[in-house]
Amino acid sequence: MNRAVAAGGKEGRSEDHGFMYGRAFDDPDGHTWEIMWMDPAAAAGGPEGAED
Repeated sequence: MNRAVAAGGKEGRSEDHGFMYGRAFDDPDGHTWEIMWMDPAAAAGGPEGAED
């Protein structure tokens, strides 16, 4: 994110849910990019409350 902003991008929204987080930026041409990460163990567990 720091590199994108330093290169002329504009920082956008960010989200942090503990097991997953993401950030967004707009590049100098106006395209929006969203970067996210999710804990692989949380992804493997599936949604809360789901039945097998």
